[in-house]
This record gives sequence, C-alpha cells and structure tokens, in this order.
Amino acid sequence: MASFALKPWERFNPDTYMSWKALFKYYCVVIYKLTSSNLQTLCFLFMILAVMMNGGALYMVYPALVFGVALV
Repeated sequence: MASFALKPWERFNPDTYMSWKALFKYYCVVIYKLTSSNLQTLCFLFMILAVMMNGGALYMVYPALVFGVALV
C-alpha cells in the first residue's frame, strides 16, 4: 500500500530558510515574542533603574504602589 505522507527530510525546504530576509524576519519575531512575554520584568527593571538614578521621596511612590498591589 502506497503512503502519501512525506518523510521528515522531504518536508524541509532549505531554500526558503536560507535567505537573509527570512532569517531577519524570523529573528525579529523571536525578539518581539521574548520581549512581549517578559515585558513585566523589563518594566520593573526600568522602574528600579529610574529610582536608583533619580533617588527621592517622589520617585518612591510608584514602586511602593506597585509592590503594595503585588502584595494584595
């Protein structure tokens, strides 16, 4: 009985994945997904950096509110 399913090495077409445009597009999508999935960590990092660089009572309100809401 003949099988019409392609073998794993027949499914891969290296011509479509070897172009610089395809690689650049793929890497941009990967970077976007990594950034969007870890966006909260990035925001907290920038928040802490802002407090460290511009220390003062006014800059402590926002981190206190964020951590207070996280505790609730």
